[in-house]
Amino acid sequence: MMGLVEERETTARVRAEEVRADAERVMAEHADAERVLERREVTRGELTETPAAPNAAVDLPVDAPRQAAAESRPGGT
Repeated sequence: MMGLVEERETTARVRAEEVRADAERVMAEHADAERVLERREVTRGELTETPAAPNAAVDLPVDAPRQAAAESRPGGT
């Protein structure tokens, strides 16, 4: 009987660790998504604060193409 209890406890402990690892992964993905959202909100705010002339050039950071490419990849940042 004690062996069965120990087996179930071990199974529950393994499952708890798996769920803990999944939760950590989801929290990290959520943090990344929040950072991307914050950057988007800042960008939108900057664009609405600065009205551009019809044919005005838009100054982008030097690394903007690289950052945009990284963000478009799965799991990108």
